[in-house]
Amino acid sequence: MTSAKNGAEDSHVSESDLESDMFLKDAPIFRSTYSESETKKMIESNPSWYHYFKFENVETPSGRTSINFQMKMAQKIPLDLTGKSVLDIGTADGFYSFLCESRGAKKVVAVDFLEFDGFKIAKKILQSNVEHRIMYVNDIDKMPETFDIIIFFGVYYHLANPVLALQKIFSKANDTVFVAGHIVDNPEPIMCYYDPYEIHPQDSSNWWVASPSCLVQIGKRIGFRYAEVCDIIDIGYSYEKEGLDKGIRKLGKQGLFKFSK
Repeated sequence: MTSAKNGAEDSHVSESDLESDMFLKDAPIFRSTYSESETKKMIESNPSWYHYFKFENVETPSGRTSINFQMKMAQKIPLDLTGKSVLDIGTADGFYSFLCESRGAKKVVAVDFLEFDGFKIAKKILQSNVEHRIMYVNDIDKMPETFDIIIFFGVYYHLANPVLALQKIFSKANDTVFVAGHIVDNPEPIMCYYDPYEIHPQDSSNWWVASPSCLVQIGKRIGFRYAEVCDIIDIGYSYEKEGLDKGIRKLGKQGLFKFSK
């Protein structure tokens, strides 16, 4: 995978590379005191998983993301988080929260607009100390504490005002914010308003898609000293669009960004 520190235009990867295992060496080893049969029973009690987990030898069923994709998104998160505090915004099943805990973070807070069943089950299996808070992004600035690292994956394009959300996140960041989400493949600093189903065929809760340079400039304008594109991944969504414009459509690139103070 190609670094994109100097720009996004030469950092594209092929769809086949999405399933490569180049970052799996850093994947967490999730251990549990529960037996395999107990773990399997708990996993099967949740019919819908967002993230992929493997607890000892027991795997969750296929969800919306694969371990390959999850580790590509996590490629810049430090392997050693000893003594660090982490905030995971839009945690869903909590994979990145539990990943950071496994890397030694002293405090991990996971927030989402609800507590996913997958999160509850994973926390129980791992006997984790990750704290979950039900919270909307626009309330992040009301949190009493700040965090060394903030993870903001798969959220910005769901928000009516992503710039305001990033400003609030800036106020809670001691050091680094990792941002990931759908991007539009354009060298200009643009943000596009999309048809609700254009970004993802099964999800109508979408508003915007920004170009990589747009997100970088937003980060700098907000006040981050450094803002860079770390990677662009071609995830190749394909689906049949309904109506007069029926046909195969693709909008399948995700960007990974690092904002630092």
